[in-house]
Amino acid sequence: MKLMLKIVAVAAIFLGEALSIFAELIVSRQFGKAGGDLAMLSPMFLLISFGGILLVFGYALGYMHLKDFWIIVAISVGAILVVEPTSPFCSLETCRQPVR
Repeated sequence: MKLMLKIVAVAAIFLGEALSIFAELIVSRQFGKAGGDLAMLSPMFLLISFGGILLVFGYALGYMHLKDFWIIVAISVGAILVVEPTSPFCSLETCRQPVR
């Protein structure tokens, strides 16, 4: 049971980071263009809020069962390092292109 709770904590942190990065990248790409659509802001706000809730849940659950905050920080930073470069909205080609 403890192993399952550790896995849930890591998954919640990873998914929370992924949702937050995904929402940030979509909003930044949308508002980087002239005439960005404000209708995109509210769903992305909800998505990043849900990602934040998952992160807090994962941090709390992970700290309760792993007993070391630095392991949680390493998982969080690792998730950022894995998710952000592999995001379809931030490939090397699209991130280097100037915004039109």
